[in-house]
Amino acid sequence: MGCVTLGLTAYGTVDQGFGNFALNIGVEGMVTLTAIAVIGPLVRSNQEGIFRFHPSLNYRRFLEQTEQARRQVQILTTFTPLLQEGYAERFLLNVRRLLRSQVQVEVLVANPDSLTMQQRQRELAVRGDDVMGGIHENIQTLHRFVSELPAEEAAHLSVRIYDASASVIMHRWDDRSLISFLPTDRLAEEGSHLEIPMNSPIGAFVEARYSELWSDAATISLDEFMTTRLTLLGDGRPGTPLAGHYVTVDGAVFVASPGIIAAQALHRERALQVHDGSAAYDVVVLDPDDTENHGQLLAAFRRKYGKIDLHTLVRLHRTDEG
Repeated sequence: MGCVTLGLTAYGTVDQGFGNFALNIGVEGMVTLTAIAVIGPLVRSNQEGIFRFHPSLNYRRFLEQTEQARRQVQILTTFTPLLQEGYAERFLLNVRRLLRSQVQVEVLVANPDSLTMQQRQRELAVRGDDVMGGIHENIQTLHRFVSELPAEEAAHLSVRIYDASASVIMHRWDDRSLISFLPTDRLAEEGSHLEIPMNSPIGAFVEARYSELWSDAATISLDEFMTTRLTLLGDGRPGTPLAGHYVTVDGAVFVASPGIIAAQALHRERALQVHDGSAAYDVVVLDPDDTENHGQLLAAFRRKYGKIDLHTLVRLHRTDEG
C-alpha cells in the first residue's frame, strides 16, 4: 500500500489537518467523541515531531519499526492485511525474530461469530468487502503459525479473539503506535491514521481500551476459538476429556469430534452428556443423510478451518433449555 508519511504541515494548518482526520474517522459513539476531545488540544499544541498523520495505515512503516522493537508489539484490529498475502511472509518473519529475542507479541482480532462483526459485514457489504472472510483468514494464518512454533518462542506470543465493539484499531511497537477509529463506510486502514507516543493522553486512552478488550470476559484465546474442550458426564467413563472442531450457526453449537462419536457408540441406549466448564449439554447426533443441513454445516466448518474432512457431526443442546 506504499503509504507516504505526512507531517501536520501537509494539511495546511494544524486545525485543518485535525478536521480532515475527524471527518475520516467517523463517529463511533461517546468513545470516539471522547478520543477526539483528547486528540484536538494535543494536535493543536503543534508537537509535530511527536504526532504524525498518515493518509492511510502505513504498513511499511509498521513493519520497519517492528523489526527494531525491543519490548513489545501489539495489534488490535478487526482483521489485518499483515496476515494476508502481500504482507504475511515478511510480518511473520519479523514476529519469529521478535519471539526469539523474547519480545512480547500480542494480537487481538475480532470474533467473526459476534453480532458486532455481523453488523460490520452489513455496513461494508455494499462495497464488496468480506469482513468475515478476512477475519477467518487471519485466524487460520495465526493458528498455523502458532502450531509450528517451538514452545520457547510460543511462550512470548499471545493471540486472543474479542467479542465487542473495539471502536479503535492499534498497531503498536514499544512506545509508539498507529491508531485509527472505525468508520462506518470503509475499512479502518483506508482512513487517516495518527502515529502517537503511548505515554501521551490519547496513548493512555487507547491502551486502556486495549486492556479492557484483552481481559474482557467474552474475549477468548485462539485455542478456545479453534477447539472445544468437553468433559464426559454420566455413566461409562465420566471425566473423560473430549475435544473437537466446532462452529456456531444461528446460536447452535455443532461439533466434529471422533472422541464424542466413539463415546456415544458405547452408550447407544442413552443420550450422551458433556460439560464445557460452564454448562452441561445433551449430545444430539445428526443424521448424515440430511444432505441439505450437512452441506450448510460443512460450508460453515470450511469458512472457519479451511480445508477439513468431516464425518458425523453432533449438536450440543443445553440441558437447561428444556
